[in-house]
Amino acid sequence: MKYYIVFLLIFLSLFGCKTPPKQFSEIPESKSDKTFKDNSSSALEIGYEILSQGSNFKPGLSSIIRTQKELDNFYSVLYGNSAKAPIVDFSKRAVVIAAAGPFNTGGYSVFPVSAIKTGKTIKLVFEISAPGPKDMVTQAFTHPYVIVLAEAEPSDDIFIEVRGDYKGGYGIIEF
Repeated sequence: MKYYIVFLLIFLSLFGCKTPPKQFSEIPESKSDKTFKDNSSSALEIGYEILSQGSNFKPGLSSIIRTQKELDNFYSVLYGNSAKAPIVDFSKRAVVIAAAGPFNTGGYSVFPVSAIKTGKTIKLVFEISAPGPKDMVTQAFTHPYVIVLAEAEPSDDIFIEVRGDYKGGYGIIEF
């Protein structure tokens, strides 16, 4: 009889309190799903691609790259010999780096929210994601960054906006 009760308790603890999975419509919208909307009728969303993300950005590096030589140099300083720079057609695109930090723990990241072109001006908006108060994070100094390849002509002015607690990263910058 004693074994039946123990078996029943184990069975109930494993299978008794099952929560149903959330339906797709119940899942809240994530931060990356938000898009900055400009009220101007001539504003167009442009395409962008994330090339790399990390947490070891080195202060003093360029934030807008417009030539392959600059990109090769940037990758060699940031990654050493561990990663080669991608080949980019800079007549149609530009490489944009958004960085934040330093932070005294891990868990922070930077991600693109939108890329809007109005005339010859491009505004790239990034947001900082911070760890929650109960998240387990590493105790190390981090400098989160994201490298983005954006559709841009060489004559376009590019503005970078980083939203959130960027602690010495980039606010709004024109290049």
